[in-house]
Amino acid sequence: MGDVVATLSGLTIQHGIWAFGGGIYNQAALTLQNCVVTANTASGFNQLGGGIYSEGSLTIIGSIVSSNISSGQNAYGGGIFSQGPLTIESSTISNNTTSGTPGAGGGITIVGSDKALIRNSTISGNQARTGGGIYTTSNLLSVVNTTISGNASTEGAGGVYSKYGPVGFYNVTIVKNTANSDEIKPGRTGAGIFNEAGATFSLANSIVADNAVLVPTDAKPIRDPDQCSGTINSLGGNLLSDIDAGHCTVGGPYSITAISLGPLQNNGGPTKTHALLPGSAAIDAGKITGCVDGDDAPIATDQRGVHRPYGPYCDVGAFEASDSIFLNGFQIGV
Repeated sequence: MGDVVATLSGLTIQHGIWAFGGGIYNQAALTLQNCVVTANTASGFNQLGGGIYSEGSLTIIGSIVSSNISSGQNAYGGGIFSQGPLTIESSTISNNTTSGTPGAGGGITIVGSDKALIRNSTISGNQARTGGGIYTTSNLLSVVNTTISGNASTEGAGGVYSKYGPVGFYNVTIVKNTANSDEIKPGRTGAGIFNEAGATFSLANSIVADNAVLVPTDAKPIRDPDQCSGTINSLGGNLLSDIDAGHCTVGGPYSITAISLGPLQNNGGPTKTHALLPGSAAIDAGKITGCVDGDDAPIATDQRGVHRPYGPYCDVGAFEASDSIFLNGFQIGV
């Protein structure tokens, strides 16, 4: 099966049911281009990949993986379960759900030692017990120019859960994710990022802000700010809205500040972003040495394809603020 190469383009794959990949089961080299994978369910003793299960090479370009479900015993990856080489480019992974046991990786579960790259994409509105947006045990994950927003976990890691590492996040926006979303128990942490002890999680030119744990009270739950849990390696240019030093340590240069962001919406380009509002602390706040990825290659555009930098330094996060320009027929910029 490893010699098989396939490309699917312009298709909608929906309403599938299977234990390994409700919509797609891949053992070869598969590329999805401009496809929609939606409303599929992983069902059986092992529920792996409600939308897509891949143990081969998987490339997703300009596609949408949404509203898929993995639930029950040994449930992982509501949207995508990948244990082979993975590339996700200019795509949206949204509103997928993983529940049951262990209920990990609402949007994406990545396991194994193969290289994984997520770039110019949006991961939003996904739900799980652990790792609402991303659950990874991979040691070769790189995330570039990507928005991770509005994901939720009933336990820890509303946005991103990393078990081993090293993983690297470059010009990423991680905001408005929630842990303990079922409001049952206090003390669960890592609403934005949860990095296991001993793992390496590196962050550069990125925003981690407005993530919260829901703490139950007699009146109504309180949103307790909670950006990270574990140890984060800051490579510089990072902005966090706050840090709870009781369960999160950030080594390296970073700034604590309020960050003015617009809502998650279409600001031009193929995927939704949070625009930097006028006067945002993230504007021109990137490293003076420039924005680069884990291979030290320049990040020359933002998530939408707008040129970086606009100004003396690149902006922090996935969005580069600029004067009004036109991209794909839409007016953007702030």
